[in-house]
Amino acid sequence: MVNYHHREARDRRLEIGYIVARKHQGKGIGTEAVQALLDYCTDKLDVHRVDALIHPDNIASIRLVKRLEFRCEGGPLTDYWRLGDRYLSVMIYARINLGVTTL
Repeated sequence: MVNYHHREARDRRLEIGYIVARKHQGKGIGTEAVQALLDYCTDKLDVHRVDALIHPDNIASIRLVKRLEFRCEGGPLTDYWRLGDRYLSVMIYARINLGVTTL
């Protein structure tokens, strides 16, 4: 599953999320699916900035976004996600779509 959310059309940015079933991890499916989503966001939605919030222990997800030219911009954002009765911190990874006019 891949999706975009928290879209801010005026600022031409959004966040992406993705989940790959365990039995399909490590086969390149996540990279292919996220790349297709990024292509759609760039070509159809005219997005300039894409963010991915990732738990610092999720090494596979960090590798995936780095392959797709995301850069770590900061974090951890402490207690950003709530999972049951506990909170998780996240790192911010972002990809700026080059070739898009900036001010």
